[in-house]
Amino acid sequence: MSKKVSILGLGWLGLPLAKKCRQEGFEVSGSTTKTDKAKMLKHKGYDAVEWRMGEPLKKPLKKSDCYIISVPPSKVEGYSEKLIALLAELPSRAFIIFCSSTSVYGQQNGILDEQSSLIADRKSGKELILAEEAIQERFEKRNCILRISGLIGPKRHPIFKLSGKETSFPGDETVNLVHQEDIISIMVKILKSWDALDLERPLAGVYNLSSGEKYSKSKYYNIIASKFGLVPPIYSKVSRPNMERFVSNERARRRFNHTFKSILEYRL
Repeated sequence: MSKKVSILGLGWLGLPLAKKCRQEGFEVSGSTTKTDKAKMLKHKGYDAVEWRMGEPLKKPLKKSDCYIISVPPSKVEGYSEKLIALLAELPSRAFIIFCSSTSVYGQQNGILDEQSSLIADRKSGKELILAEEAIQERFEKRNCILRISGLIGPKRHPIFKLSGKETSFPGDETVNLVHQEDIISIMVKILKSWDALDLERPLAGVYNLSSGEKYSKSKYYNIIASKFGLVPPIYSKVSRPNMERFVSNERARRRFNHTFKSILEYRL
């Protein structure tokens, strides 16, 4: 009997994840906030419904074995409160995979791992901290929280917005990015093993997802700009104290035996 997975947020990350999950034999349902998109996905064979965080959970999304929450706080007013209400609706024996962000670390300097302080300075980061706490409290050993660095993948890369423009950051800062492909691969590994008892390597917990490479932003974005024939950014000359802000992926890399793809290997 296949596991039933509900993906809340069939967007840029959630939709290709749903496709991969179906290929791996999971029974998949999911949500989108757009009526036309829900109809289109149903036409393609997906069990998709129109749903927004804050609304009661719709029938196709209920009674799943695992829930993947991929709804960013920037899209929802009162995010943490609505997420807490959602958690109360989910089956108590379900496993939760939550897409958080490295923004929960704020602008701290140095190497950031899963034990680093959570001192978000932006509203979205603060909402994610509250959401993480609620998930860990309600689902305790039945959750994986993925703190994801800047996203790159199909039709998505910061260089396309930065090209030729003056940045808000100096070029010496460290870049922290991760491929969509890596996130999906790790999520599928979690789905395949969340119900397996492994006392030596417990699955539940927090994982940073980042490429683990140390490039300055100027070096990296100049390389990518050249690759696509774009004008490189103009880097701010304002010095900031967090130039060596580096997100460590060691825990995820070891736990999932995963080799992260280089951020230099970017294709449209």
